[in-house]
Amino acid sequence: MSCQRRLASRERITKLQFNAKSENNMKQSTYIWQGVNKQGERCYGETISADSEMVKAFLLKQGILPIKISKKIALFSANNKILFKDITLFARQMATLLAAGISITKALDIIAHTQTKIIFTQLILTLKADVTAGCSMTEALKQHPKYFNKFFCNLIEAGEKSGKLEQIFERIAQYREKYTLLKTKINKALFYPATILTIAILICSGLLIFVVPQFATLFQSFGAELPLMTRMIVKLGDGVQRYGWIFLLGFAIFLTTIKIIKQRSFRLNQFFDHWQLKLPIIGNILQKAIIASFSRTLATLFASGIPLIESLHTVANTTGNLLYLNASHQISTAVSSGQTLKMAIQQTQLFSPLVAQMISVGEESGTLESMLLKISDIYEDEVNNSVDSLTTLLEPFIMLLLGVLVGCLVIAMYLPIFQLGSVIR
Repeated sequence: MSCQRRLASRERITKLQFNAKSENNMKQSTYIWQGVNKQGERCYGETISADSEMVKAFLLKQGILPIKISKKIALFSANNKILFKDITLFARQMATLLAAGISITKALDIIAHTQTKIIFTQLILTLKADVTAGCSMTEALKQHPKYFNKFFCNLIEAGEKSGKLEQIFERIAQYREKYTLLKTKINKALFYPATILTIAILICSGLLIFVVPQFATLFQSFGAELPLMTRMIVKLGDGVQRYGWIFLLGFAIFLTTIKIIKQRSFRLNQFFDHWQLKLPIIGNILQKAIIASFSRTLATLFASGIPLIESLHTVANTTGNLLYLNASHQISTAVSSGQTLKMAIQQTQLFSPLVAQMISVGEESGTLESMLLKISDIYEDEVNNSVDSLTTLLEPFIMLLLGVLVGCLVIAMYLPIFQLGSVIR
């Protein structure tokens, strides 16, 4: 029986896994309970179930006498989303359980019953149902491309063919953990100054909208010409009050238009990706991060037994930059035509001589995987150092900028008061 025909029985098998609870999964909730175990000790916990009676039956079956059961109410719940870190944790747990000699279906069952997210529990139990129906792990994962991309599935397929699935899950977990750390660093480099500048703009806008008008009313009673700096600030505050909403609306429309065009225009996406790499300091950090990700992804795929050309095609979809995506396809074409990986990479002019030289050493010595990992480690360290240095350098500059902006506003408002004697005369 083919996997597709086996999948037709998924609903029936999944229903057996969920028992009566799966008749209406959307009604399931998280319940907080308190009870007493067989040793007479108080215990606490959380359980996902359809109602409190099922929680009570479950606790009694575990030898726990329930005292109190209540539905958990979360003001801000992420229980309806499966995040990147959830899939990473799933890979880590699978690696650990499979390495301990536990079967795939049993491992999936254990992981499913340790989750707090209902939707994630359902996903894992669906995977278990598919595997139980006779599908391979790869085929089961491919049914959910939203959570398991081509990179993930290709590695699992290689692991199943080689009989080293636990090692592949370990590599996936390590790769995703490294990727998360790198992405966090990049976000820090990009969003830290943006956040501080946004706060500065909000503070200045607040002063212009709420504070400046109060001073303007006071100054009008002086009956004398105000200093130039004060007049400029008063006019600026008046302009923000009158036309600020038009500016915000126009800015929002502009951003929305750019986003829509960017989704539909390949050239605009290419322009933005090229422009990002040309930014001072930030562009260099982004380029290093892309090279680090490229090297680690290629090393992970190649080490798992996936052919180099196929690995390059998969890497292209994980770069996150159209320039490097095109470069990956060019490298793949060049390698398939007989060129060395070093020559193919040099022709793109997007990689440093260090990368090409280390890849050349790896090709000649048969240690391409370890060289790619070393390249990744080198560039990840450079990204970390660059971000830390950037943050250290930006902090005093941003504080100075905030001081100048707020200081100018304060001085402009108090300057007429300092000259109060001459203004009244």
